[in-house]
Amino acid sequence: VAAGFVATGPDEEAVARKREWIREHLTFLYSTPAYWPSLDHRGFGDVGRELNRLSKAGQWEDMKGLVSDEMLDALVPQGTYDDIARILLDDYESIVSRITFPVPDDPAEDAQVRGVLSALRGE
Repeated sequence: VAAGFVATGPDEEAVARKREWIREHLTFLYSTPAYWPSLDHRGFGDVGRELNRLSKAGQWEDMKGLVSDEMLDALVPQGTYDDIARILLDDYESIVSRITFPVPDDPAEDAQVRGVLSALRGE
């Protein structure tokens, strides 16, 4: 099962907002040593160690810029509802049998998400 953050939404603006929300969460999560293996795997291990150092020093504001766009691009699948099923399948189809998918904040997006889920199931 693949579970993680996915930056998606009905349009590019929504994807960008979700991406920034994820960046903020990753800044905190990656300051924790338990998450460093995924950073090490992608070549970003030093960032986790620096986040940890800054968190211990109480320098929370200095942590914000350390999760770069390059990191987000490498670690977080992202795209509009029209594109995200293909992106997730390209990234994960050969290595997992199940994947989690975020529930939309706005119920008006439910129909689009049903389409994504159908595409992920190969329907």
